Amino acid sequence: MSDNPYAAPQSDVERSTSAGELASRGKRLLAVIVDAIIVSVITVPLYFVFGIWSSLANGSFVTLLIAGLLSFGVWVAINYVPLEKTGQTIGKKLLGIQIVGVDSRQILPALDIILKRMLPITIAANIPFIGRIAGLVDALMIFRADRRCGHDLIAGTIVVDYAG
Repeated sequence: MSDNPYAAPQSDVERSTSAGELASRGKRLLAVIVDAIIVSVITVPLYFVFGIWSSLANGSFVTLLIAGLLSFGVWVAINYVPLEKTGQTIGKKLLGIQIVGVDSRQILPALDIILKRMLPITIAANIPFIGRIAGLVDALMIFRADRRCGHDLIAGTIVVDYAG
C-alpha cells in the first residue's frame, strides 16, 4: 500500500484472466490428445528403461499403478508451471483454451487444479474393473449444456477460450 493519496489503485492481476466463452468440446478433446501424446513420448521410453513395458502385458495391479504414477508425475512436471501462470496445459495452450474457476473466472493455483481436478479422476480411472467406467462417465459428462466433465464439477472449474 502506498501512502500517496493520488496513487493509482493497486490490484493483484497475477491470477486474473480475461476468460472468454466456454471452450468447444472439439478443442478440449484435441488438447487432451496433445497432452497425452506429449506424456507418452516421455513415459514410454521410461517404461523401457525401468522394465515396466514388459510387465504391462500381464497387467498386474502393481505394474499398472507404477506406470500410472509415472505418467501422472510426468504430466505434473511438464504442466505445473504453465498451469500456475496461465491455467493451461501444453495442449490447452496450443488450442487457445484455459482452465478457470467456475464462479470467479480466475486462474486457479496449479496445486488446486492438480489435487482437485486431475488427481481424483486419475485415481478413479486406475481402480481395477470400475476405472474404465469412471473415466468414460467423466469424459461423457462434457455433453452437458455447461460442457463440464466430472473432474470440472469436482474442482469447480470450467474450460474457456483463452483471450489473453
